[in-house]
Amino acid sequence: MKRTVLALMIALLAAGVGWTQDAEQRKSAVSFQLGGSFVAPVGAEAEFFLGPVGLSVHTRLLVLKLAGEWAGTLEPGINLRVYFDGLNRSLFFFTGAGFLTLWSLNPFSFEQGILKPKAGFGYNLLLGKEGRYRLGFEIGAAWLQNVIEGDLYDIVFPLVPHFLLIFGRAF
Repeated sequence: MKRTVLALMIALLAAGVGWTQDAEQRKSAVSFQLGGSFVAPVGAEAEFFLGPVGLSVHTRLLVLKLAGEWAGTLEPGINLRVYFDGLNRSLFFFTGAGFLTLWSLNPFSFEQGILKPKAGFGYNLLLGKEGRYRLGFEIGAAWLQNVIEGDLYDIVFPLVPHFLLIFGRAF
């Protein structure tokens, strides 16, 4: 199964590189993310466009002070987006995975690790005179799977909704 998914991702990336690009095609974007997870709701993303395919890396986090101790979450991840009709005003399909880490500061330790594969659909819009500003959203589902056992967060419902707002700048 893993080999099939890897082969599919490589084929999509190769198709994206071979796709003809016009002069107005954007090559990358840097974005601010809001949502995506109830426990890590704010983040940043860098996406690289290879024709109709976008490959992105992101990190989202949340930091809290609970009972005098600092604790929080960190979720680095990677996404693959396939845009149906270019980047401007286009629906896209996305898939990806993140690794949600729950940590505490006193003493510094990682309390739990959760693998979070996700998939769904979204919409991307380029705004401004030259289409440099990006606005988008994603809606889909994520699956939560314990990788590092911990007692902070019990996974009762492993299938959770995924909703993400994207604000950024395309280059």
